[in-house]
Amino acid sequence: MKQSSKAKHYAVLMGVAWTLAVGVSLLWSFVQERDASHEAARVAARAQFEKDIVYRRWNAGHGGVYVPVTERAQPNPWLAGQRYRDVETTTGQRLTLINPAYMTRQVHELSYESSGIRGHITSLRPIRQANAPDPWETRALESFERGQQEYSSVEQMDGVLHLRLMRPLMVEQSCLGCHAGPGYSVGDVRGGISVSVPLAPYSALARKQMAATGAGHLTFWAVGLGGIILAARRISRDDRSLLLQQARLAESEERNRLLSEVALEGIVIHDQGVVLDMNARFAKLSGYSREELQGVNVISLLFHPDDIGSLLDKIGRAYSEPYQVRGVKKDGTVFDVEIEGYNMQYGGKSVRVVSVRDITERRRAEEALRESEVLFRTLFEHHAAVKLIIDPATGAIVDANNAAARFYGWSRERLKAMNIRDINILSPAELAKELEHAETMERIHFFFRHRRADDSIRDVEVFCSRIEVKGKRYLHSIVHDVTERKRTEEELVLAKEQAESANRAKSDFLANMSHEIRTPMNGVIGMIGLLLETGLADEQRRYAETVRTSAESLLQIIDDILDFSKVEAGRLEMETVDFDLRILLDDLAEQMAFKANEKGLTFTCSLPSEVPRFLRGDPVRLRQVLVNLAGNALKFTHQGEISVQVSPLAETDDSTMLRFAVCDTGIGIPPEKTELLFEKFTQADASITRNYGGTGLGLAICRRLVQMMGGEIGVTSRPGAGSEFWFTASFGTQHLPDRKYSPENSARPGDGDDPLQLLRALARDNIRILLVEDNATNRQVALGILKRLGLRGEAVTNGAEALDALAATPYDLVLMDVQMPVMDGFEATRRIRDVRSPVLNHEIPVIALTAHAMKGDRHKCLDAGMNDYLAKPIFPRALAEMLVRWLTGRCRVSGGSDGERADPVPGVPDGIPVFDRLGLQERLMGDESLVAEVVAAFLADMPGLVGRLRAGVAAEEPATVAHWAHTIKGGAASVGGERLRTAAAAMEHAAVAGDAGGAARCMSVLEDEFGRLRKAMEQGCAKE
Repeated sequence: MKQSSKAKHYAVLMGVAWTLAVGVSLLWSFVQERDASHEAARVAARAQFEKDIVYRRWNAGHGGVYVPVTERAQPNPWLAGQRYRDVETTTGQRLTLINPAYMTRQVHELSYESSGIRGHITSLRPIRQANAPDPWETRALESFERGQQEYSSVEQMDGVLHLRLMRPLMVEQSCLGCHAGPGYSVGDVRGGISVSVPLAPYSALARKQMAATGAGHLTFWAVGLGGIILAARRISRDDRSLLLQQARLAESEERNRLLSEVALEGIVIHDQGVVLDMNARFAKLSGYSREELQGVNVISLLFHPDDIGSLLDKIGRAYSEPYQVRGVKKDGTVFDVEIEGYNMQYGGKSVRVVSVRDITERRRAEEALRESEVLFRTLFEHHAAVKLIIDPATGAIVDANNAAARFYGWSRERLKAMNIRDINILSPAELAKELEHAETMERIHFFFRHRRADDSIRDVEVFCSRIEVKGKRYLHSIVHDVTERKRTEEELVLAKEQAESANRAKSDFLANMSHEIRTPMNGVIGMIGLLLETGLADEQRRYAETVRTSAESLLQIIDDILDFSKVEAGRLEMETVDFDLRILLDDLAEQMAFKANEKGLTFTCSLPSEVPRFLRGDPVRLRQVLVNLAGNALKFTHQGEISVQVSPLAETDDSTMLRFAVCDTGIGIPPEKTELLFEKFTQADASITRNYGGTGLGLAICRRLVQMMGGEIGVTSRPGAGSEFWFTASFGTQHLPDRKYSPENSARPGDGDDPLQLLRALARDNIRILLVEDNATNRQVALGILKRLGLRGEAVTNGAEALDALAATPYDLVLMDVQMPVMDGFEATRRIRDVRSPVLNHEIPVIALTAHAMKGDRHKCLDAGMNDYLAKPIFPRALAEMLVRWLTGRCRVSGGSDGERADPVPGVPDGIPVFDRLGLQERLMGDESLVAEVVAAFLADMPGLVGRLRAGVAAEEPATVAHWAHTIKGGAASVGGERLRTAAAAMEHAAVAGDAGGAARCMSVLEDEFGRLRKAMEQGCAKE
């Protein structure tokens, strides 16, 4: 009886201990489920807070949002002092300004109505009494002032448990627009937003989980208690044999195993990951059979590699609280599990008992909840702003809110059946590109034009954000009607243009002042030029040269001021024409070589073979930059050399980027001064102006010209060691026919094409030129230059007199001043072109002479009917080139009575040699074998060139005729074929002038001259 009583005592103690253990485990599970539900509610509260912050930032960033006045959205009395709080649209709809705080309260009301989640913006120092904190919020705000970033707890609100959470509101930059008063600075805590989430939905989910857990524990407890009772009875039966006791013990263990088998959770007993025992649920969760798992280390087998480290750490620390990891099934499926384990004695050693729960469905439910929150369904549908959800892949409108239906005039159902292409007036290709920009978040802000149901077109501003739902991307678009704003902006642009016009007027004043200075400068420079061509004593010539040098320096300063005024007025423009870079550099070298020789310097230009030679761009502006840089190098270099180098940087089929460098061995520039060189009116040292002169404008103008050519400019220099001024520029490339004939590739086309020589030939045809100029000095200069050129000039003083003269005398060309009394040059030219005027020749070439040099003035001259444009002061060579351009091919032959004009016919003046063999020998340094080789190559190639020229004439293609005539002219000049060169030059000028008939008449002359040249060459070579 004593042993039976002892067994019963032990049974009672074991039953109590077992009950306490199961009860503690059940209580622990309940606490964990409760805490999990609270944490889920806390996550929802944080999400609500972050959403409020995003809305507030967006609202503050736009200075508030206007919405229609409704019963819910009444005008904010706290904004009554705002001038534009309430506005009215052109359709009569009243709008009111919603500031961030007002919008936050509206959002809180909508959230409470749809989900019961309460929101409250408050402060310890509220502006509105309605924003005053309750006691709980007061405690939270006081904790924020102590540096705490979040305050949360479970509280009763109206008899219902809520998870209350509050975070501080920080002053941001956008807040200062409305709160710029004293005491506000970025980063200050100025209150907070409290979010109260009802716990009922989360508690219901937790109760379901608790019921399942309780049922499992109850079953486990009952079976265990039964096992204890049975064990006690077995122990009390001391009359049974030990074998029977062991059998009964095995039976008890089996029953315990059955208990674990029917549990809803997987249970496993392991030693450092090696499975000692498990229930069927655990094997089912893993996808393996029990035999496959028994005795196997399952840590690396059943768990995700990234989570193994954390798992081993918790096993080593005997971690007993639930935690979540990722499991891997036998088929490779990754699923979420929750693990709870504890250590126990098993088989005489310490092992770990672990319960494993599959929480995939719970995770999926939480994910669905987050997706529903992302869509903000209630806020989306009832928001005052127009909102669209768009599939960026197809442009389909997935959803639209009520405001969108009101704005576009279609129902929401109709909008959801439409594509954004039905609304946006962009082309499909353009729209697809914009959708791609929005999807990649490359751009989120757009301006479009949208079509509405009534076919009206409205200007809209669209803000896009990217959202993801179940892995698929959508565009959340907020659309604002900005038609009225655009109209206001256009008015502002007009006002801005008017202000800029006033600024250009200032620059126009500089240009006009430049004109007034250039007019007398024309007389000074022209008269000095004529004076220097008379017989002067040495001392007189020296004085005159000094005057001319000073006048040219002054003219350079005037040109700098004029270019500067163009830059300031925004009227500096670039032309795009074909040009030969080799010729441009040769001209530069020829211009600079004389001054370099005077100072004992070496001046070189190099053009490597890999640099494209035939370009498209503005050669005048390129030359201006090179002349300025080379001129500066000459000015500041006293010994050594100056070189101009060109190298390619990048090249495509149609364009090339070149680098130009002007290097010298001059005085150099201190490093700290180089940054100032390209500023207006700036030089490296004030003493430079005293020693060398200059305005400091040249490099500033060069920088602007280089920028307009798509490049940049810079300098590297060292005092006493010289400087390198470099710049880059982009040009188009010409696609010319392949040319294999070496003279036309290596020799410069036009060598020997002297306009003075051509003019002397024209003078034999009794050319008559009418000069129209009101300034007596300018008349004297122009007539003097014409006389020196061997031409006959007659002058009148205004446009009216010019019309009378042209009605009485058949002149060949008119030099027309622009600004004159009685009738200016523009009006006179228009009347000359008028077929109703008494002028004898309405097509007579009219060349404008003016001190204006703005590009707009040139166009004005051409629009008035003038043929070309020559800026004052007039230089003899420039005038000669202009006259050759417009008089070649218009020469007359004698015949008929005096004053009668004969038909224009081409011809080569007498006195020009057919073949200048001596000149060719000199150029080839007397090498007769080389002379014979060059002549043979010329005679072999020239018939093909003449044939191409003849085809161009037959096809009436002026550009082709000009090209091949230019090529023949260069080839003839290189071998001394002077008459052929002259004939080709006349043909080129006729083609450039668009005179197809003149070019055709020149063709026979050119062929005759080539025949004469070929005969002369063959005879000359035969004699040798």
